[in-house]
Amino acid sequence: MARRFTLLFGNAATATVGSVSRVPAPDIDDQVRKVILEPKHRQLKATGLIDNAFARTLIERIEVRQNRLVVQLKQNPDNPAEEDHSIVIPWIKPPSKRARSILRPTSAKVPLRPIKLERRATLVAAIARGRRWLDELITDSATNARAIATRERCSLRHVNMTLSLAFLSPALTKAAVEGRLPRGVGLEQLRELPLEWDRQFETLGLDPI
Repeated sequence: MARRFTLLFGNAATATVGSVSRVPAPDIDDQVRKVILEPKHRQLKATGLIDNAFARTLIERIEVRQNRLVVQLKQNPDNPAEEDHSIVIPWIKPPSKRARSILRPTSAKVPLRPIKLERRATLVAAIARGRRWLDELITDSATNARAIATRERCSLRHVNMTLSLAFLSPALTKAAVEGRLPRGVGLEQLRELPLEWDRQFETLGLDPI
């Protein structure tokens, strides 16, 4: 919604409007929904969804400024003499780079250090390979794990172990890509995890995200 309505113009260094670069649309959407759309939806006793179509019936434009959002509402067609109605929502752009903490082990005895860069690169490459091979098995009925092993000149066990990485929980996969796994958690540990996502954290001795 915000990408549709936000007006960015003028010199980025001096303009009141348009001086905020890389606008976080979901954050603006949440503010507009909470302050304007949801109360108006209740007031009108509307039965439809609070979506872009509903927003377009109410909002003329949204100006993104340094410390606020200025929401220009549409004029009431039954009262053309009505003055322009704007709503100001205090808002500050959140930091574009947020600190990413390492997944915390459940045991305080484990040192809280990030995975080494070379181990991270190996792990991310293996996860990508496992996902690619899984896609092959799903989309090509003539392909199987043994055929992949023959093509890649590796053992069938290696193929199966790599395929298991395609079933990591999204949270673990994201942490691996961002280098937030603690040192000591690597390829060997992740290939042996159970399929259940909640048990994967438990097996690794990590607090669930």
